[in-house]
Amino acid sequence: MKDTTIDNSNIIFLGENKGIATAQNVGIDYCLEQDADIIVFFDQDSVISERFIEKLIAPILNENENIVAPTFVDAEKGFIYPIVSVSKFGLRTKIIPSKNSASFYTNTAISSGTAVKTSVFNIVGKMLDNLFIDYVDTEWCLRCHHAGIKVLILPDNQMIHSIGDKSFNVLGFTVPVHSAYRRYYRVRNSFVMLRLKHIPIFLGIREVTFSIIHQLLLVITQKGKRKEYIKYGAIGLLHGIKGSKGKLEYIKKTGK
Repeated sequence: MKDTTIDNSNIIFLGENKGIATAQNVGIDYCLEQDADIIVFFDQDSVISERFIEKLIAPILNENENIVAPTFVDAEKGFIYPIVSVSKFGLRTKIIPSKNSASFYTNTAISSGTAVKTSVFNIVGKMLDNLFIDYVDTEWCLRCHHAGIKVLILPDNQMIHSIGDKSFNVLGFTVPVHSAYRRYYRVRNSFVMLRLKHIPIFLGIREVTFSIIHQLLLVITQKGKRKEYIKYGAIGLLHGIKGSKGKLEYIKKTGK
């Protein structure tokens, strides 16, 4: 399919699934070519209110903020996703703001619904293509944090969003369920995060540990798909230890 324009929206076709990092980078490049001042990212399953973007970009236009993010309401169960702040040692603090809470700063955010001043990309660079999917936004946000750039959270600007195809609870924790193929990248990329210098060491260790525990929970609970979760979890673990990056099909083809 060729690139096209519909209702003043330019649609760029990549021809194949190149991963969210590459897709976002193509969009970033296009916006920079158009001399855009602000880029707002969205996933296909995000739902916003009428004045969402107006409220989102106001701190960038009026207060010279660099990155602004909303809070997220789960599309299926209606709870507010915690905002995560990471200390310099890699310890995580979860913040669950109410709609009436004051704005505050953090150093990680989900990319969907986030507004970024385009000059930030000149400072920290774009997304890591070789992650393909998973940890793309976390890695980029922590790269920004390493460069002294904060993320402003707007609790009164909420967006409906889904993480995973569904979820289940274990000991009070919400566990998202993604496809077995998607879980390959989650397991593998946790090892990539562990090796990056700007990722706090304890966060890297935590992500590797929790990605494996999460995978085991899916193997136990997802009846009928256990073999798939075992297969892709094992491949993700092997490739993570090996240091492989990029699209899984490319790794299989090249052996890298």
